[in-house]
Amino acid sequence: MSEPSSVARSPLVPAWQWYVGDSGRAWFVWTGWAACSLAVLWYALRHSVNLPAWEEWLTLPQLLGESDPWPWFFGRLQEHRYVIGRVTLWLVFHASGGDFRAGCAASAVLTSLAAAVLVRTARKLRGSHHYADLLPVFLLLNPGSCENFFLGYQIAFAWDVLFAALFIRVAADADTRPAHATGWRAAGLLALLSLGGWIGLSFVPPGACWLLWLAWRGGWRSWSAAGLTGAAVALVGYFVWNYWELKQNPLPGEPPQNDPVTMFRVLTEYAALMFGPRGTKFPVMLGWVGVAVFAATVVVLGVQAVRAPRRAAAGGALVLVLAVVIMGVALSLRRPSGFAARNIPLLALVGSVAFLWMGRWAWDRPGYRPLRVVPFAGSILVAVGGGVIAFYGWAEGLVIGKDHRDRHKAVSHDREMPVRFLASKHYLFPDPLMVERYQSLKRWGHPSMAGVPDDPPCVEGADLPFEPFAGAIPKDPHPPGPRGPQPMWRAVLPQPTPLVGVRLSFRYSRASNQLPIMVLWSRPDGTVGTAVCLPWVISYVWTIDFPINEVATAVWVRTDYDPDPIQPVRLVPLVAP
Repeated sequence: MSEPSSVARSPLVPAWQWYVGDSGRAWFVWTGWAACSLAVLWYALRHSVNLPAWEEWLTLPQLLGESDPWPWFFGRLQEHRYVIGRVTLWLVFHASGGDFRAGCAASAVLTSLAAAVLVRTARKLRGSHHYADLLPVFLLLNPGSCENFFLGYQIAFAWDVLFAALFIRVAADADTRPAHATGWRAAGLLALLSLGGWIGLSFVPPGACWLLWLAWRGGWRSWSAAGLTGAAVALVGYFVWNYWELKQNPLPGEPPQNDPVTMFRVLTEYAALMFGPRGTKFPVMLGWVGVAVFAATVVVLGVQAVRAPRRAAAGGALVLVLAVVIMGVALSLRRPSGFAARNIPLLALVGSVAFLWMGRWAWDRPGYRPLRVVPFAGSILVAVGGGVIAFYGWAEGLVIGKDHRDRHKAVSHDREMPVRFLASKHYLFPDPLMVERYQSLKRWGHPSMAGVPDDPPCVEGADLPFEPFAGAIPKDPHPPGPRGPQPMWRAVLPQPTPLVGVRLSFRYSRASNQLPIMVLWSRPDGTVGTAVCLPWVISYVWTIDFPINEVATAVWVRTDYDPDPIQPVRLVPLVAP
């Protein structure tokens, strides 16, 4: 079953023979792992920016010391409790001097460690290295799951991926270690996973069953068995408590449960992500292939789990596959789509388990040893499949990463704007307190706010009466494009008035979107000035400040995206006191 661990390289041994020996294959695989790890770390540092991204805006009071972080460590973000992730994010943020890129770099390192664990697991199961061991490396270490590498808050997800990879390693050792020893290692990892939101909590139901089986296998009549039983019960209790807490305090605006047809569509989209971002291009075909991989893996693991001597290891691997299925079912109940890039590493772990245990099954059965019969060509064919997935992951990740970087770096181009107007123009997350978030960064002295002036003194004037406007704006510097006239409203000032800016409150009642809104004003000489904001909005009433700093006689409000019109509520002039 095994082969010599290495072939000594000497003048008497041909180079090709060393290369196909275990030492040569180890060099090949670990060199590939190091190259992919450095590439992903480069991607994280290149495309992340020293500004909060997405949900990180909500964490600023705790990260910047304006609020006690301890309740936040154990609090919820939507349905998740990212205890370990939040503690780690707080630590790396302060250790780096307040650099939001630190969490992104840490996520890349944790994902690299997870890939290394899977490479070691492959050698453990087979007894030697193989060229095909690059498959888990290719599946994990590419920026197809781009948001995991340019959103520091996703360090919580990176921990889950690492703990899950370690769980796979524990399962691989289960047949050669005492059952209770394996159980305690698994219980520790399940406890850590349970602190990683619902992604980690998905491991608890199948993981607790495996713990109980290990306790029974190692002998019920012992303190260790009683301890494992208590650990399983405690984990299930924590799972149930999280479930009921979420039921008693549902998410704001939680959508209704999907119908069966929508659930099935979301599940197939979720399964398609096993093939990286390419799964979003061919969701039906790759979704069915993903479902087939799930089914085949469950069958192979199930057969091994009911027959000695591979029973314990196969049962542990089955825990991971079932956990990923539970996560997919949970997504299909409420989410409109299964295409969330952050889930790609989770599906990559299933692909890795399929590769590891199906390869082990083929290796152990006489007459079914394709990778051993053709040690180079067969394994390279498997690894090339992962390389294709990684290629498309890089192609997609580079495009999305550049867009993310450019959108956030645009903030630095407008540093001459007062902080309130800067925040309104660059509304990078649908947070009604976005202006206060920018002001918090400025008070803290964050480098991203260096040189940004304080808000000018101003007071709100009387609301300006406005009405729909269907005509053309004289001397409009930005006339409507090919889409034709856009929804527009006009307010005429009673007399020429020096304005610091205007404050627009509007209602938006559709799904999440970044909505271009333009304010135009006429000067006494008849020319027209413009100010554009691109707020990220959801269904809510929003307030945006537009800078003017000129004398104006009339003000227009125009959307530049007619499928999502806004409903203005108030238009307030901001005048100097």
